[in-house]
Order: sequence, then C-alpha cells, then structure tokens
Amino acid sequence: MALRVELWKGGVLVDGVEEWWDDVESALSAADGDYPVLTSVSPYGELVIAPDRLRDLASESRRLAADAGRAGTLLQKIADLCQRALAAPDAELRFNGD
Repeated sequence: MALRVELWKGGVLVDGVEEWWDDVESALSAADGDYPVLTSVSPYGELVIAPDRLRDLASESRRLAADAGRAGTLLQKIADLCQRALAAPDAELRFNGD
C-alpha cells in the first residue's frame, strides 16, 4: 500500500514522500529489535507523530534502514524529515495511508 509521509510547519505542507509501505512492513517483520513507533504506522490510516516521539521515530528509522534493503531509502527520508521537524517548534510529521 502507498503511504504519504508529510512534514507540516505552521499548518503548511513543506515536504514529504510517497512510497509503498510494504517493504517497510517486511523489514519490520524480519528485524530483530523493538520498533514501537514504526509499528504503529498503518498504510490504511492516518497518524500524526507527537513531537515527543520524533526522536524515537528518527532513531528507529535509522536503525532499521541499515538492514532494510529497498525500504532503507524511505526510512532514511523519514529520519531526515523527523530531524527537520525537531528543528521547528510548530512542525509535525503526518502519515497518510490509502
């Protein structure tokens, strides 16, 4: 399923990416480790990541990206979007599924 990851600042969409989430789900199921924020993402729903969870999401994304094959590029982009969101007090990261 396709999933949009959007960076919003001050109520304005400033960046994002749309990719298939299937590869991330496969990487999560094959991974050793705990990824609570990433596993809370659903390609069928919507999720806004709370500002206090952005660091955790960035860390999880980077850790999983190292062994995620094709999903690694998307996970690295998610980590980068998290870092940009952390730099702005009015930013949020949204996941929008189909």
